[in-house]
Amino acid sequence: MDAAQPTPQLVKDSRCLTGPNLFFQQTGTVLDVSLPEVAAEQVIALWREQVQDLLDAVGWSESAPHVRGYDGGASLGFTAPTDVLYAATELNTTAWQAALAQLDGKEFDREAAVVKLTERLAKEHNPELLRLKDAAERRGVSFFHDGDRATVGLGRGSQSWEVKQLPDPEQVDWSAIHDVPTVMVTGTNGKSSSIRILAQLVKSAGLIPGLNSTENVQVGEVVLDTGDYSGPGGARMMLKDQRTEIGLLEVARGGLLRRGLGLSRTNAVLITNVTPEHLREYGIDCVEDLIAAKFVVTRALEEDGVLVLNADDAGLVEHAHTHPHPATLCWFSQNPDNPVLREHLAQGGRGCFTNNGQLIYAVGDQRQALLAVNDIPCTMQGAAIHNISNCLGVVGLAKALNFKTDTVIQGLTSFRSDASDNPGRGNLLDVGGVQVLIDYAHNVHGFEALTHLAKHLSAKRRLVMFGQVGSHTHAEICAMTESVARLKPERVVITEILGHLRGSQPGEIPEVIHQELRRQGIPEQVISKSIDGLEGTKIAMQWAESGDLLILILVTKREAVMEFLLSYPP
Repeated sequence: MDAAQPTPQLVKDSRCLTGPNLFFQQTGTVLDVSLPEVAAEQVIALWREQVQDLLDAVGWSESAPHVRGYDGGASLGFTAPTDVLYAATELNTTAWQAALAQLDGKEFDREAAVVKLTERLAKEHNPELLRLKDAAERRGVSFFHDGDRATVGLGRGSQSWEVKQLPDPEQVDWSAIHDVPTVMVTGTNGKSSSIRILAQLVKSAGLIPGLNSTENVQVGEVVLDTGDYSGPGGARMMLKDQRTEIGLLEVARGGLLRRGLGLSRTNAVLITNVTPEHLREYGIDCVEDLIAAKFVVTRALEEDGVLVLNADDAGLVEHAHTHPHPATLCWFSQNPDNPVLREHLAQGGRGCFTNNGQLIYAVGDQRQALLAVNDIPCTMQGAAIHNISNCLGVVGLAKALNFKTDTVIQGLTSFRSDASDNPGRGNLLDVGGVQVLIDYAHNVHGFEALTHLAKHLSAKRRLVMFGQVGSHTHAEICAMTESVARLKPERVVITEILGHLRGSQPGEIPEVIHQELRRQGIPEQVISKSIDGLEGTKIAMQWAESGDLLILILVTKREAVMEFLLSYPP
């Protein structure tokens, strides 16, 4: 849905927003532009003037311009009907061109622009789509469309049609259409694991979960497609599948900022944590901006919805206190004396926490010990503290969905951190007496959690294999490398990730890692380099002896590595 971009030296991105987003609740369009500080206010004022003039000319006077400034630029947008988002994006870029022309003292043919935009709007306008949308909203059921098909209701209660062959709303059997429960999970770490753990609880309840994630779109045991589907497209693919009985949506930063949410209403939301990552993209300059972006998921919460938040994350606590939300709050913490949690429970609120090795769910002064942390396989006897946190958040969601306690316990005790239940996240294999830990750690917080786990696993010697993608700063890569160095591994294998250079040069990131390892005191003779994760794994297995622990951090090549290990020795 990206439109042609004018003045490419100033415009960074022009896109449609197909759901609730960082800027407004409705669908719309946004233009990201670079602006020199000396001219920013003047250029933005000219754009406001031009875009309002064009909005008035096409009959959209009620759609007010929206500006979100950031360091070195701004996001310029406005709301627009869902059937004409391409035309809205063209109107926005036209207004920008007009503003630049006015700034430069050049002529701009307004009359020709209005004629062109009016023709584009008339061609794109779909009154049947809007009537179906209005009919669904009047009946309190969800509506969405993905360009080709329109859907009312969700999952088992949904029905879809080709956008060009929509029914008369009065002929639709609305008695058969309804929404299924949904939850959204976002945060920097733990999204995929939390979604998968919750899916296990859903199965324990005898229901069919649908989930979209960075790995795939899946309904029950059926994988609809593989790839990164953590954006609105994956959510809608899953939610229009009539087998879905509960929808579990992983909401990642990229899709949220590019397109908005895939759904405008949900029953519960979990925000796992927020740490600095991928800053300077889409006008997100600092962790406070990133937290605000993650909190966009709360725009979709129903009035009686539940917002589950990590009380051990200071940024989430601060944002929740300065931006209060009407939803019911459920705080979770690994510290039973966490002051935010204690105050919330004292006021009669909900909370999840661990105490004396037990996982506790509480409402006010009522405490319910669910089970021992060590009885949850994915916590690895409590060593995987990140999965303890994930389980606490999932319990908050499960209780929001009114799951029975027995169902929660059954789901948590049957979920295993292996390649079947949670591929690529904390998978521990025994390969001929060599322990192999495979993980997807991809930021500083993830590396710290993984190295904490590795320290608690018995090992004669340790090897760490890792690389990083080019979207991280050198400082972030050095911080991850420092976490590895604190393990004092007997061997380190640095991998290149050529498919994810993202602006860096081949060999650049491995060299940054190499130099930081040396700076941290890792001897030169124990460091190796490999072209990818598969070659690095082969190097690791050639070095390994029975009793060793190999920590393989894989962003890519996971399937090939698993196949190699499961057939080892060749």
